[in-house]
Amino acid sequence: MPTEESEAQRLRQKFGAGSEQTKVFDEWDEGKRQFFLSNVQLEAGEHPILAHWKDTSNWLLSTTRRVIWTNPDKQSFELRNENIKSVGWSSGPEGWPGKDPSSPRDTLVFVDGKPDVRGHCGFYSPWLHFIDYSGTRYEALLESGKVLKGIRNSIWQLSGGWHRSLEDVETPGKKNSAPTGSDAYRAGRLEFTFEKYPEKRKMTRLFSILDFDVQEFLKSRVELNVEEQPVLAFYADSSTWYLATSRQIIWTSSSGLHYIRYQDIEKMGWSDGPEGPMECAHKKVITTNGERFCKICRASSPWFFVVRSNGQRHEIAIEAGSASHIWDCFRLMCNLERIHPRSDAHSP
Repeated sequence: MPTEESEAQRLRQKFGAGSEQTKVFDEWDEGKRQFFLSNVQLEAGEHPILAHWKDTSNWLLSTTRRVIWTNPDKQSFELRNENIKSVGWSSGPEGWPGKDPSSPRDTLVFVDGKPDVRGHCGFYSPWLHFIDYSGTRYEALLESGKVLKGIRNSIWQLSGGWHRSLEDVETPGKKNSAPTGSDAYRAGRLEFTFEKYPEKRKMTRLFSILDFDVQEFLKSRVELNVEEQPVLAFYADSSTWYLATSRQIIWTSSSGLHYIRYQDIEKMGWSDGPEGPMECAHKKVITTNGERFCKICRASSPWFFVVRSNGQRHEIAIEAGSASHIWDCFRLMCNLERIHPRSDAHSP
């Protein structure tokens, strides 16, 4: 059983080389170590791990039990590790010059404060956010880049994030104790994967939180197996939508309603749409099989393709920019069909 001291040493080694402003506690000079210890009264057996210091009004100390920090506005905060539900990149608090008000929270920020240049906050924002189990959100000003990722990963492990992830993956149906391989189990796995990246979609939602009228509309258009569960859906209008269930994908197009079971999907991915590639001003990428496509245009394409095991290809209208997200979701469901094959392979 690892001790608190050995866990502190493991995380220090894992963090590795820091920066001028952020490093493992023992690498700070005596003056800085005394500064932290004079501002944080360590408990018996508590060990400091990482420390960040810009000046006396902007610093952070992470220990085996707590995270303590002060922002430039001189507000001080303290969170016990066990009370941290999530920790991640932040697009900054309201009023920060780098915050892009037109982008969803914790996605894009202005690079170097330039409104015409945007980049993901994981690379260009110096802010880290914490959310406790009451739902309260906190912001800590640190430094951008690789060091921020190291701080986040260390605190995530201290807060039990790794163990929570394992629990969610191994027992995603724990809310209803769903048997492994059941429709409820598969639905729980799909919901968990879908909810990982809320910033990647606005119109694609869990079926359970869709407007009642939309739910009723979709139910009236599809026929589901008794145990089959609707999980997520994209709905633009009555002629442009898709529904992903615990067994299949159902969508509409100009040629009517279509169904494909996950076990029948041979290939899937980003698509240029039913009309094929369009010319653009961006540099094209040539794949090993000679295909030419534009990474920029394809990443924001409102189309996704699936190919059946018989070679038939279909185009599905999706929310623009969500292709990589739903690819993760559908790949999971295809893998579950392989890992937990159904007793009736022909059931819808």
